[in-house]
Amino acid sequence: MNAVTRNTAVAIGAQVAFAIIAGAAVAETFPVESAYTWVFAMGGLGAALLMLSSALMPSRTVLPAAARREPDPSPAGRTDELVGPA
Repeated sequence: MNAVTRNTAVAIGAQVAFAIIAGAAVAETFPVESAYTWVFAMGGLGAALLMLSSALMPSRTVLPAAARREPDPSPAGRTDELVGPA
């Protein structure tokens, strides 16, 4: 899910950046320099917002070692198999 969200955000950001640069070139042959400045500022603002949101997220709680339940890798420790008549 994280990869899908990240790829969607990158795709939307790239389209918005392209729209800003292309919109600045409507009256002229080449985009004006201010369009690139706006795109750079947009990327910086997005990065700052993501850093702020990650700083505000609650941290992960770690269970003490006694509370963790590790699976038993041995076949003798498996209890999910039914034993049929012998």
